[in-house]
Amino acid sequence: MLKEISCPTVERKEKSFANFNLVGPCNLSCKFCVATLAPNIPQLQGNSLNTPVAELPNISMFFQRLQEDNIGWVMLTGLNTDPLLYNYLEDLVEVIHNYGLKCALRSNGYLFFEKKEIINKMDKVSYSISTLNSKTAKDLIGIDYIPNWKKILKQTIPPVKINTVICPENVTEINNMLNFFSSQGVERVALREAFGFEPVNYILPFDAKFIKYFCDNPVFSYKGMEVTLWDVCTTTVDSLNYIASTGEIFSEYRLWDIMKQEE
Repeated sequence: MLKEISCPTVERKEKSFANFNLVGPCNLSCKFCVATLAPNIPQLQGNSLNTPVAELPNISMFFQRLQEDNIGWVMLTGLNTDPLLYNYLEDLVEVIHNYGLKCALRSNGYLFFEKKEIINKMDKVSYSISTLNSKTAKDLIGIDYIPNWKKILKQTIPPVKINTVICPENVTEINNMLNFFSSQGVERVALREAFGFEPVNYILPFDAKFIKYFCDNPVFSYKGMEVTLWDVCTTTVDSLNYIASTGEIFSEYRLWDIMKQEE
């Protein structure tokens, strides 16, 4: 699957953030995850979830690169895991803030009620929500439990964005999900098709109005929200990428490009 992915060369903007990619076991089994698509790549073989911050490989070099590149935001995410599973997450957030940096979290939200205190210390939060249907969840992410998103969204203090990957399993549910997000006061949603899969025939609601481009991705206004159709291949956004298991620091926004080269 990975070798069939082909993206055009795009002129990227200046790096605006850094992805802090944690590595290890996950609490979900998403069909569109890199762990499913390319489980044998070297970066996925380690486990950083039990490593104290100071012992993460090349961690000092990572923060040095942030200063050199004048990057002000660190996105805590998982290469094949959820960052809320990192046992030293609170320490990491403290270190990031002590450097005078902003800290963002990208999470599936399934550990919200256990980790609410640290989540609310973030400067912004992105929840990855693939479905609100338990049957679809079983097929798509390997578990039929749906968190109480009404409570989660109400109790999350930092600004929230929703990320949704569109797949054949959930494409018919997307517009109902948008309506739910709007009803809960969500202001920003990013929709993207699963990278490396066949295209799906998704159409925005008829009353969604185009308002602008963001990094060459079209943004629409819909029921009080900004809904971005995110294209991983053609976006001009750029970032630094740190792999917590190996200490590698990549300048490429799409880690898929690195993984493809190393297969």
